[in-house]
Amino acid sequence: MAQSEERFERAQVLRSALDPLIDICARIGVHSVELEALVRVEFVRRLAETLPGNLKTGRGPGHEEIGLAAGLSRGEVQNILAMGLKGAELRMKKKANKYSKSERILSLWGQRYLSTSGLPLDLPLDLQAEGPSFTELVDKALPGKRPKTVLKDLRRRGLVQLLPDEIVRYRRAARGLPTELNATALKYAADQMRLLGNTLLQAMDATTATGKRIFGTYVASEPVEIPTSLTEVSQPAMLQRIAAFIQAFELEFGRKSKSKKKPGPSQTIGVSVYTWRTK
Repeated sequence: MAQSEERFERAQVLRSALDPLIDICARIGVHSVELEALVRVEFVRRLAETLPGNLKTGRGPGHEEIGLAAGLSRGEVQNILAMGLKGAELRMKKKANKYSKSERILSLWGQRYLSTSGLPLDLPLDLQAEGPSFTELVDKALPGKRPKTVLKDLRRRGLVQLLPDEIVRYRRAARGLPTELNATALKYAADQMRLLGNTLLQAMDATTATGKRIFGTYVASEPVEIPTSLTEVSQPAMLQRIAAFIQAFELEFGRKSKSKKKPGPSQTIGVSVYTWRTK
């Protein structure tokens, strides 16, 4: 029992690491059930890659071993590995169809509330004596939900626009990702988060099972408190120092990597510097 409580306590303190993912998901409209579907697939993929394999046959871990570590049945593991990321996509779409509240609104709007030219109608927010309204749409798509709460969520995500006189407009062009969070930018951010996470774990557990030290260093400064008015003023000098440090690293180790002498197998290493601030 004590061991179970300790495991739960250690898992609990990892919650803050999820905050950036949750913030991104909220921005792009991915809800918790969809994310859970993706996490399940990624959990299996990662365990298949990292769990010890069979030393005699040279094969990776079996489905049963992965299932025990992931908390899934052998059949679930087999299906996930067989379908890969395509399986994650199908799981997310299935969950979205079942749970996504916003998609129900937009889907019904784009099917039943159309102009003669086939475009979604602008809808008055409140019920009307004649003609459709946003409140009517919400009552049909999401019975029991408050129209103003639904409107607030759709506006937050940029999916609708509130015009004067409380007219709600469907924003077809806004269904994609915001420009600053397109797929390329998100992939880069995810890769950097993975590298940082791996470095933190390697620095805390500095040796492998064979006793060899793993390359991975994390050094953080002490927090420095400065007046808010000086934050923007200080930024150019800070960026200049960081750029000088990065350039020195690239020049020194870049020259060594281009040496004519080939010491043997090589590895790709890098240094990242980031700044943070409290809210």
